[in-house]
Amino acid sequence: MLALTPLREDPPLARLSAVFALVVGLAACADVAPEPEPAAEPDVTVEAPADDAEAPQPEPEPVPEPDPLASLPAEVLATREALLDAARAGDWEAVGALMSTELRFTSNYGGETDHVAYLSGLDEDVLAEVVLLLEDPYERVGEIQVGEVFVWPELHARVPFAVSDDERPDLEARFGADALAEWEAAGAYLGWRIGITTEGEWIFLVAGD
Repeated sequence: MLALTPLREDPPLARLSAVFALVVGLAACADVAPEPEPAAEPDVTVEAPADDAEAPQPEPEPVPEPDPLASLPAEVLATREALLDAARAGDWEAVGALMSTELRFTSNYGGETDHVAYLSGLDEDVLAEVVLLLEDPYERVGEIQVGEVFVWPELHARVPFAVSDDERPDLEARFGADALAEWEAAGAYLGWRIGITTEGEWIFLVAGD
């Protein structure tokens, strides 16, 4: 009869050590992070420069209007300013002091010589008209007796008198449609006008023909 050799069993402690080693090995494998995939490079698109013709162009600097008074001689400008100040203040004495004494001043065609008394006695506000006249455009005209004269308004120099369609609304607002029609029929400006010589002498303030 054969004798059976019993199987050798590992002691319990050895089995536990083997299991622990297996668990540690598996945990170590789980801690190893996978190799990351390379990130995709961003899609950088280079835009072509815009056509210069399509780019917004800067607004041009406005051209200042020329000063209409810049061409006045200093003497004329000084008289104009003094007359404006006196008229705005309603100071007839100061206005009378500016009337030419060297040259014959004309305020009317009736022979009156006390020009202040005549002008201030009219039914209309002459000094208000003086202010409006001196703020109107002017014209340089020739006078036989005194040489060149600066005359306000420049309408006085239009012979025969005429106005364009573009300027008619403003002139009608300033002088009235009836006055414009009268002057066009007469062929001459018949309203108030002021004359100052190139030397600064104020020589007339008249209205009529």
